[in-house]
Amino acid sequence: MLAGRRLLFGHEGSDLTARLIQLYGPASVIYWPQAIIYHDYGPTDKAREKQDRYWRNRQYLEYKFDADVIAIKDRLAQTALRRKGEGFVPGFAGLPPVDRSIQRSGVSSAPRVSILMTCYNAQLYLQECLDSLLGQTLQDWELIVIDDGSTDQTRNRLNHYAQLDPRIRVFCFDQQAGPYIRRNFAIQQARSELISIQDADDIAVPEKLEILCDEIERDPRLGIVGSFYRRFLEDFMPPEHGDLIDKMICHDSIMQAFSKCWHLCWHGSAVIRKELFSKIGLYDSHPWGSDTFWLSKAGLYARLTQSVRFKNVPECLTCKREHSQSQTGKISTVDPRGRRRYFEGFYLSKLEKIRDQVQQNPTLDAGALLRDCTSDDFVKYAENFSAFESEPMTKEMILQILKKAHLQFRMGQFVSALITLDYLAAADAPQYSQYIGADLIRGLCWFAIGQDGKARECLEREQESHPTSKAEEMLGLVKSGEANALPIDQRKQMVLPLSSQAEIHYREFRIKSFESQKSDAAGMKKAPSDPVVSVYIVAYNSEAYIGQTIESVLSQTYPNFELLIVDDGSTDQTASIIQTFRDPRIRHLRQEHKNFAAGMNRAIQAARGEFVIGVDSDDWIDPDYLSRMAEYAAAHPEYEYYYPEKLTLVDAHGNPTGVEWPYEEIGNSNRLPAILFARGCSVIPNSGSLKRRSMFARTGLFRELDNAEDFDFMVRCGTQVRFKRVDHSSRYYYRRLQKSNTARFEQRHPVTAKCMEWMLRNYPPTALCPKLSELTDPTEQEIQFLGYVISVFEKLAKVHRDQSGWIFEEYAQKYRQKKSDLSKDFLAESPIIQGSLQNQLSLAQVHMEQGDLEKAAIIYRQILSNKKLMIHTELRETIQGLLLRLEAENRRSQKVYN
Repeated sequence: MLAGRRLLFGHEGSDLTARLIQLYGPASVIYWPQAIIYHDYGPTDKAREKQDRYWRNRQYLEYKFDADVIAIKDRLAQTALRRKGEGFVPGFAGLPPVDRSIQRSGVSSAPRVSILMTCYNAQLYLQECLDSLLGQTLQDWELIVIDDGSTDQTRNRLNHYAQLDPRIRVFCFDQQAGPYIRRNFAIQQARSELISIQDADDIAVPEKLEILCDEIERDPRLGIVGSFYRRFLEDFMPPEHGDLIDKMICHDSIMQAFSKCWHLCWHGSAVIRKELFSKIGLYDSHPWGSDTFWLSKAGLYARLTQSVRFKNVPECLTCKREHSQSQTGKISTVDPRGRRRYFEGFYLSKLEKIRDQVQQNPTLDAGALLRDCTSDDFVKYAENFSAFESEPMTKEMILQILKKAHLQFRMGQFVSALITLDYLAAADAPQYSQYIGADLIRGLCWFAIGQDGKARECLEREQESHPTSKAEEMLGLVKSGEANALPIDQRKQMVLPLSSQAEIHYREFRIKSFESQKSDAAGMKKAPSDPVVSVYIVAYNSEAYIGQTIESVLSQTYPNFELLIVDDGSTDQTASIIQTFRDPRIRHLRQEHKNFAAGMNRAIQAARGEFVIGVDSDDWIDPDYLSRMAEYAAAHPEYEYYYPEKLTLVDAHGNPTGVEWPYEEIGNSNRLPAILFARGCSVIPNSGSLKRRSMFARTGLFRELDNAEDFDFMVRCGTQVRFKRVDHSSRYYYRRLQKSNTARFEQRHPVTAKCMEWMLRNYPPTALCPKLSELTDPTEQEIQFLGYVISVFEKLAKVHRDQSGWIFEEYAQKYRQKKSDLSKDFLAESPIIQGSLQNQLSLAQVHMEQGDLEKAAIIYRQILSNKKLMIHTELRETIQGLLLRLEAENRRSQKVYN
């Protein structure tokens, strides 16, 4: 028992944990098996084996209880699981034989699930797909399959299957209209309240429909239940040859991930309640990703209304075929020039507007807004698509694709890496031979999935163009035939460790025509014994972007740096990705999860360099960023905090948003308190700024707050620091994510308000509002200052009205009361209150003639509130009218003054 909570350690305790959760509820148990793994085994093969078991236990618990009982926000196990009874066992050995000669009977008028499939020239793969449906363990289904104007034998094959099985209903169209128009037609034909989308070239696991239908029928709140799936290449092979693609499991985890990427599940391995289409509308008509748009609408509907939930079963229930004739192959999501990239930005902007509308006015009908929201007008850009996609690839595009492939390779997603590199080879064929290491990785990927012939072709090309010992070694193994008997698991275990070796590290992906400097013979940087700059990255559950961040630092042209990576207790694959980098300049530090500030302090204390600089775990920097910052610091040694002139904002995919955050030259740091207080945010960036490590000996480290630690540091220590803006600095790319903005502001704003109140206690009023120095009367100065403070908090409350800005309004009200109390005290102590009514009226008139409207208003308020004074009705109404005019004039004056 620990403070009323039961704490269970252990990597083999999932069953006992499940019992405790069942007995006491999910909130009573903290499940933390990783501690034993790291303590007992360290970075060994045994640890990896235990880690795999740990991942399976974790996803079992989350699936069973539909709750994030162990704080999962991460990628799940790389092993497919299948339900058996109450537990899971590794499963799916392949497709069972199907007897297609027996005609089915007893077709239900209301089948349990309606499978929808559209086809266009699908004859090559149709048999495998249909056989997988006929082999389902759940037999109560109907298949509505539509031929969308095929010109091959697709229609004949469909009619043949329909004659054998009356559950198959075929609709044929002579003109091609696109998959989503046909799918909308199929939805209207469906007789079941459950819809399952099936692509004509994919393969369903035998238990797919049974598991998905059981799951969605168990909970009437569920609107969509999806699953994990595997990607495989053109020719179907057993699932272990493909890549397992996982998803978040329970609703809360899905919603948290949804705020980052807007994708709930994969359409082709899900069951959907038909009524959800009535609530948010059908698919858009154009053929460029309307399924992802529809899923994003569903996720936003759930977020805004709380009326529907989602879930993903942690099992591989579908094998997804990737081939050159598929829609994805024609319009590659790999290519940054592709129309799908433009489309995603197009529809997300529409959904963000709806989100903002409903947040501002919760009475709006979110379903109606989403039904009316379509992206069919995206076709007006169709004439530009060919121009976009035929533009020559830039250096940045090529490096982006190579980086993506290498990250996929390091994560063991061999099929995905092949798809990425094969596309690049086709799209940029003239230059492809110049990409050092690309064919080596292709060869290793083919080897890992058992395709030795294709592996040999790639390895021979690599050895001919860019000979290395590793390419030669792997080529010899393939040629000898010794690898023929190796199982897939063993092949993958052979290949994975190679991903971190220097000769195939990302920085070896150089394009010869773009090279500006030579690396050493081994392609390996040396760790400086006495680095000048210590770069630090603090990461918490940053698996999506941490690889790109590390790559950008390791690719710096500046040689004399070290890289400290602080893992702040991540529970996803962040630690695994970090460990794939075997660069001697890296030092990997791990701590229990606390917060970003604690991670920064850990890095600063461990740093060896004269300077420290932080790069956020989802950002990146240009290759010459450190060089320019260090050169500027050397040229201006009298300063200690060097910050970039701007940050370049990018979206979640790394695409520039066209927005930049510029920073002004501060100069005298004594100006800083007034600027910080007036704006309520830091005006000097923390990320990307080069700081002398010796500065922290004077200022102290960051306070370990959960948010706004940079603003807090500036408020407390800004006047002690000598700042310098680095003009013409290289680019720092700041990734602006949509993730949980409301939650982020709910954390940040209270800290910001407390920091501002600290300033009110510790700075003189003239430091926060320099114009007050023009006033000589202390009481008048204090009253005017309180008015200024109120106006600042009111401004912040208005600016952040839709982002938890209520906290600033509370502070404004607090200081309104202080100002009112001060005014009353001032009048209570004034001798005029002891005089006659006529004296008070005369003094108020004098103040008005002298232009001191505030003092006149104070006297009039006191007269009206003094019950001892006998004032006839006409005089009282006259004073009230004068007071109203004075208060209006005071407000106008205050607005001009501010």
